[in-house]
Amino acid sequence: MNLILPFKTIVFIVFLTIFSFTLFAQPVRYVKPVATGFADGSSWANASADLQAMINISPAGGEVWVAAGTYKPTYHPVTGAINPIDRNNTFVLLPNVNVYGGFAGTETLLSQRNYAANATILSADIGTVGLTTDNCYHILLSLPGMQPRLLDGFYIQEAYSNGPSFSLVGSTIFGGSGAGAYFINTQLTLANCVFRGNRSFVNGGAICSHSSNISLFNCVLSGNRTAYAGSAIHLSNGEADIINCTIAGNLNDNADFAAITASGAAPSNFRLVNSIVYHNKPNFQALGVEGKNSILEILTGITGSNLISSNPAFINPVIPAAINSPNLLGDYRLSNCSPAFNFGDQLEIPAGFTKDLDYNNRVMYGGVDAGAYEIQVAPYNSSIVPGAGGIVYVNKATAISGNGSNWASAVKELADALVAAKYNTAISQIWVAAGTYMPLYSKANINCINNTDRENTFELVNNVKIYGGFAGTETLLNQRNITANPTILSGDIGDAGNNTDNCFHVVVGAGNVGLAELNGFTITKGNAVPFSPQFINGFAIKAEE
Repeated sequence: MNLILPFKTIVFIVFLTIFSFTLFAQPVRYVKPVATGFADGSSWANASADLQAMINISPAGGEVWVAAGTYKPTYHPVTGAINPIDRNNTFVLLPNVNVYGGFAGTETLLSQRNYAANATILSADIGTVGLTTDNCYHILLSLPGMQPRLLDGFYIQEAYSNGPSFSLVGSTIFGGSGAGAYFINTQLTLANCVFRGNRSFVNGGAICSHSSNISLFNCVLSGNRTAYAGSAIHLSNGEADIINCTIAGNLNDNADFAAITASGAAPSNFRLVNSIVYHNKPNFQALGVEGKNSILEILTGITGSNLISSNPAFINPVIPAAINSPNLLGDYRLSNCSPAFNFGDQLEIPAGFTKDLDYNNRVMYGGVDAGAYEIQVAPYNSSIVPGAGGIVYVNKATAISGNGSNWASAVKELADALVAAKYNTAISQIWVAAGTYMPLYSKANINCINNTDRENTFELVNNVKIYGGFAGTETLLNQRNITANPTILSGDIGDAGNNTDNCFHVVVGAGNVGLAELNGFTITKGNAVPFSPQFINGFAIKAEE
């Protein structure tokens, strides 16, 4: 069954859905790359291959479920004419219709889909495969006055926006802008999406948003390019709420503009939360950006809290240049050493969104990472376990680091025991034998040892008591002798005797540490000097204090 609706019919549907009441539960429409059965979209067995047709016939509150595969726009946005190689073709989003990708094609519940395992691609590559200059101008378009609620679980890629401007329902769609998506006068959430390999010749390589309020969650915008403003996103007279997104590897041909830009007579506001903006060229940020718990290559022009400029340590980023942009390349997952680990704010995660872009749990190891992906490797040695009384034993002199459950199996480094205590609440005490211990981890690199990082510190853990002064044989706390068994916490991590490379702070207690206690130690050779602060438990720890 070929369900084709001309544009005038689409406008009528918009009018009807806005001014009518829905009395019954709305049906789900089903789409597969190859139609099955009656192809009317009434079930997976009768799935349509025409994504736009299923969007068109969905009433307000309806859903469209799209199985894994590649879909290319075939409809002209003004006339509704079908021509598979017309560069004006685009997918038009209608009001209050949720469009979900990432299905295998058998699911009966939305919660059963796995968008990471079932890549669903909206591609503009309608002409000669691999030749970008004959691709669609825009992949997604939202019409004036429309309020589509959600687009979730798609790759949006390979648009080449160098076409003319045109009028649509009384509004102008400016040519050369918004290759991946062009939004005007709308409210829309984009979730679990990847915008990559799109190119615009004016504004918004991936997204151009006019007079709209858009939200992005768990999205990656990479490998996009523009000649003017906003290689990733350009916002004009509107707002953008960007949460747990990664914006990286995008290229502006104009050195005066950034990956995210804003313009217009009315205020345009970016809110960037739990996100990463890094490895874009040029690498500065736009004015008017409010940030929170985010990693940014350059902090100039942005206000907010908990902002750092540390390298996020992507697995395999692409540094953009004219020779390699736009592109579909790069792996923007986080290495185990990333400062993005648990850097986000859990309270900012929208209700109902419990997975990251890889369909792993969004909250892991007691926190949420910045960016679209969660680190999967445990941030501590999970073999470290307490013995009787919740005690972990530490002894620098031990030949092989053990599980810490007794002196014979002592952990070699106090730093490792403290990290374990942060995530294993069964640990209530740490007993430390005589010796000299140095901080091995900074808050920004809690997963990886760096013996020369001046931000390394021993971080006190909530309600964990740390006792020094043991010989390494005691069974009772009152048997220790702190005079006979000096236990030293030293910040002398670099060249011995050269304090200019010592840790800024040997010990830090930040936020709620409850009944934490540090007892029986000598703390020495810290060197606090002016430097960028690091954030520990939401508090800015100044290097010079």
